[in-house]
Amino acid sequence: MNVDFMDLLKQNVSAIVLEGDTQHLLEKNQAIQSFLPILLSILKSKSELIPAFQQQLNPRLNDAFASNVSLKQQFLEHVRGAASADEIESTLSRSITPALAFLPTEAGSSEPEAISHLLQVNTDSISRALPEWATALLAGLGVNILQG
Repeated sequence: MNVDFMDLLKQNVSAIVLEGDTQHLLEKNQAIQSFLPILLSILKSKSELIPAFQQQLNPRLNDAFASNVSLKQQFLEHVRGAASADEIESTLSRSITPALAFLPTEAGSSEPEAISHLLQVNTDSISRALPEWATALLAGLGVNILQG
């Protein structure tokens, strides 16, 4: 039985990011579940960001949202639940590094072209994992989820 690409990614990243955490676990896990397909959609659409993210020691949520503060705030309002926006932002920022580490493992190479190909091959899985409201948010970032 094949495991869905996004399911595997979410399981790996959530386990790493939430290990030892005790506050607002449900909200944080749901935020990660919503964020990862958005992050991958951004990287798939703007493959030039792959090496930029790989070179950063500590990528932040702001980097994923191209410093578009209003869209980032809209996103945080969608996903934060009872947790504070700052707490969710911190959790999501911590999720970027393990997500980026997962991609070369699955692609078989850390080359941006291999990762970009992996994202293209898994477009259906990524698209299915996107929350319904994410299309407008991604459009605001210049990402068309239908391109591929």
